[in-house]
Amino acid sequence: MAGILGWIEAHPALAGWVQAVASVAAIWWAGHTSVRLQRSDRQHARKTLGEAVQKIAEAARDTAGHVIKEIPDRQAVYDIAQGNKHFDQQVLVQIDRSVSGIPLHELNTANLVTFVIMLGSLTRQLKEQVAAALEFHREMDAAQFEAFFKALKQMRTAIEDIRGKIETEVKNIH
Repeated sequence: MAGILGWIEAHPALAGWVQAVASVAAIWWAGHTSVRLQRSDRQHARKTLGEAVQKIAEAARDTAGHVIKEIPDRQAVYDIAQGNKHFDQQVLVQIDRSVSGIPLHELNTANLVTFVIMLGSLTRQLKEQVAAALEFHREMDAAQFEAFFKALKQMRTAIEDIRGKIETEVKNIH
């Protein structure tokens, strides 16, 4: 030990070199840590956005189910259109806005973008189909009502299918 201390005292520039190497190592470590934190933050943001998309898809599915429950038949359409039964059409507008407000450019997979576009198309169709049926219910015949109710069920099924695909996609976000 005494020999090492004597050698260090005999080489006064060594302290400067040790300090320089330690400074380089500290700078490298700070940069490395910063990159890791940024990567972790980006991953967390992607996962959080994916989970929000999944919740919106679940809300769209639930909304479609609510529409089918509240408008099960021709009489319900007439009652709602005449103001004899309450139906909040604004919920259809809100779910459509929620889906269309999802920032596609921030989604991290092409599949997720595709699913959100499909979900948006379905929520828009749901909103428009209900509005049209309520507006034109007096002119609709039995076949048109049957097609309307069939379309509602098909949209609900398609929304559930897309919701499941979104859920799978979100689980795979790392």
